[in-house]
Amino acid sequence: MKQIFSFFLLTIAITSCSFFEGSEGDDPPCEEITRVDARLINAIPYRDEQTLTFEVSDGTDFMAVVRREAFTPQMITGCLEEISTTFSGLNVNSSLNVDILVFGEVEELLTYGLNYTANGRRGRSISVILDEAGTLAGDTPFGRIIPDTTLNGSTYTDVLAVAYGEPTDPQTEMAYYNLSFGLIGVELPDGTSIFLANQ
Repeated sequence: MKQIFSFFLLTIAITSCSFFEGSEGDDPPCEEITRVDARLINAIPYRDEQTLTFEVSDGTDFMAVVRREAFTPQMITGCLEEISTTFSGLNVNSSLNVDILVFGEVEELLTYGLNYTANGRRGRSISVILDEAGTLAGDTPFGRIIPDTTLNGSTYTDVLAVAYGEPTDPQTEMAYYNLSFGLIGVELPDGTSIFLANQ
């Protein structure tokens, strides 16, 4: 009886494996792939295995290593090319997690979102909108462009500043981004700031 039961379990296991293997192979290959617009790719200033250093207002710092990868388009996802860029870093008191995903789109929408979480607070999103030339499209409901500014001792141009709350409210969280350096830094309501090390 024990042998029959063992054989029954083995049969179920083999059948299950065959089912899942078949499911993966059933997705037909994409005949046409919608590629990510080159202007979007060029607008994300991170490269795979790049090391970033961030400085915290308490005098500490931490490093983060970028991971950038392209996913093979699948029929089930509409044959859209996807490129993911992520990095995260932390020390005893602070942390930063960043995730950017761009994908091929049928419509001419030159935009992507950068999602970040700082010090375990609620996740935030920065909407990056480009013009036809692939540069920042200017002030939008999602943020304003600062032509020149100094942040953490470094001077930057064309910085997208995003406020989460009213700009005059001391509890407002700020984030800064540009197309040359990516996420420059964030200022949190508790007075903590995390900025890219001096450039």
